[in-house]
Amino acid sequence: MIIIKCPNCGSSNPGQAAFCTECGCSLADAKMICPNCGGENDKRARFCMACGSKLDEDLLKETVKIAPEDQVPSVKEDVQDQSMAMNSETQKDSSGLSDDVIEADERKYDKGSFTAEAMNEERFRDFQTDAAEDSKEEGSREEYNKEEYNKEEDSREEQLREEQSKEEGSREEGSREGTGKGKTGKKKKTIFVILGLAAAALIVIFFALNSGPRMESLEVAYDGDTAAGTVLDQSNKGIKVVGLDQDGEKHEITDWTIEKPQTFEMDSSATVTITYEDLSRKLTVDCSTSELVGISATYNGDAEAGVVLDSDNDGFEVTAFYKNGEEEVVSGWTIETPQTLTA
Repeated sequence: MIIIKCPNCGSSNPGQAAFCTECGCSLADAKMICPNCGGENDKRARFCMACGSKLDEDLLKETVKIAPEDQVPSVKEDVQDQSMAMNSETQKDSSGLSDDVIEADERKYDKGSFTAEAMNEERFRDFQTDAAEDSKEEGSREEYNKEEYNKEEDSREEQLREEQSKEEGSREEGSREGTGKGKTGKKKKTIFVILGLAAAALIVIFFALNSGPRMESLEVAYDGDTAAGTVLDQSNKGIKVVGLDQDGEKHEITDWTIEKPQTFEMDSSATVTITYEDLSRKLTVDCSTSELVGISATYNGDAEAGVVLDSDNDGFEVTAFYKNGEEEVVSGWTIETPQTLTA
């Protein structure tokens, strides 16, 4: 696991951390600790500058992408800093040793330093080569995409021009054909109109023959109840409707309608309109219990000569008849011209 060192407090943090877990400082400029030798490396380094060990590639992917020309100076500076640090530490450690030991250590250090620097230089060249290849590959992809896009645009434009050319050619050909075929088209239209009218006439005749005799007028009668409160509507069985056809024959009709039903009121009349298909007829019915329609009189008195027939004669009996069928014996009648009985 890669560990990075906080530049503020020096605490160790996981490689994927963005801020220090101790002080909260940003770890953008933190050093990466090599898990093999413990050496400090730049976060952009792929190999340890001290031992050459390969660093975590997942951590490398999270770092900010920098152009190759920006990375070269940084890697070289890190190599120089690392070499200087190793020289200073070697000098400090060798201060108390003998000349032979110091000389042997220096030879070993020079050899190891040379080997480390050579390895770092080789890795740096590999890194630079990989970066250049990536840049070339990306440029090639962009160039390829541009070429493909231009080809598609050219293809679409060419297709559009072909369609426009075909459409214009079709219009010109249609106009030329229309000029030559104008008279023929008019004749065809006339024939189609005549055929359509003939078909419509046949349909009308067919329905006329199969729909039975047509009604020309209606006859309406009422023999139902005339008491107050009776309603004149489709459910009133006292309404009788008869239709007269073209031949003068009568046909009883049952599917007639009344748009505005009416209710009988005392001493009044009600009028409704009865409709059947496109025919209509009005029906008026009187409702009365007090209208006098007639009287009758009988005489049971003295019939001797000299008897006067006038309003004071008790031998008369007068009966009144009303519109609703009721009758009663009434008084208050009068005789306009009295007469005297003679032998």
